[in-house]
Amino acid sequence: MPDREPTDTLETNHPSLLLLQSLLLAAFVLAAAIGKLGCAPITEVKRSALTLSPAPPTSSGRAIGAGKVRLYGGLGPAGMVVEEELVTEVGDAGLWIPTQQALGGLRLGLGDHVDIGAKGLWTHYDWSTASTPGVAQLGKTERDAWAIGPTLTVTAPLGQSGLALGFAFETLWSSIPYASWQLKHGGEPGYYPYDPYSPDQAHYQLMEEGRENFLFFNWALLLNYRFEPPVPLTLFGGGGMHSTLRNIGFDNERNYESTLEKGNPVTLLVLGLEATVLDHLTVMLGGYWPLLDESDSSQVFGPAMELAIGLQL
Repeated sequence: MPDREPTDTLETNHPSLLLLQSLLLAAFVLAAAIGKLGCAPITEVKRSALTLSPAPPTSSGRAIGAGKVRLYGGLGPAGMVVEEELVTEVGDAGLWIPTQQALGGLRLGLGDHVDIGAKGLWTHYDWSTASTPGVAQLGKTERDAWAIGPTLTVTAPLGQSGLALGFAFETLWSSIPYASWQLKHGGEPGYYPYDPYSPDQAHYQLMEEGRENFLFFNWALLLNYRFEPPVPLTLFGGGGMHSTLRNIGFDNERNYESTLEKGNPVTLLVLGLEATVLDHLTVMLGGYWPLLDESDSSQVFGPAMELAIGLQL
């Protein structure tokens, strides 16, 4: 009787084995991708800055009226969504993006269709979130950002129907805090918390903190419609542009000076309403959506709201 040829108990080309190998490979690749997601590179220098979030002018596009004065305050943005970059690379922006900013100002009616005024913005490091994982914290001293400047609203009525086209413009002189950190090798103590992805290597020491000044331009073209009493109500919508900042947050060049510079303006789509209540009290609520430049990693701004309450004198 001829000897039986030996057979493998499990053939290497068995369909179920090939499927299992494919699943294991896919799981390994997925795990590697998840492990990398959110990691920040270990670089020689990290720089951070607290920028101001773009928001439309605090105006419905309709002038307040000849001889009138309006004082107002509020939040803008309120509840901004930050489109965080999930994977950090060398050269990425190291920005802290405010999810809310306090605002206040006044407007003075020069005529029925023109008013001028002044506006101020203020935000704090505690109100912000990082543009990408691994952004260094700010220093111990410079931890707030502010801006102040003149405003202008011009309204052009479109017939007698209550419809009008408005132009709102703001020029804001800003003060932006920044900080620079150096990697300390060999476990030397630094006062920045170590990088959780490399606890034995990445200690950073504060090298410099300071402020930079920039002139932001902010404008919007708004179509608005005013309803008459019992409750005077203005609906408005349109678009505009707001200046932004760039920064080199992760760098291997040992340059501790600020790398902040003006970035590409961001386009804002705006929709909102303004109501007059109790004769002298106005409430303006608007929502806006930035149209981002995907090639610019510093533009991570998402949708937000703006709320302003005004007292008409």
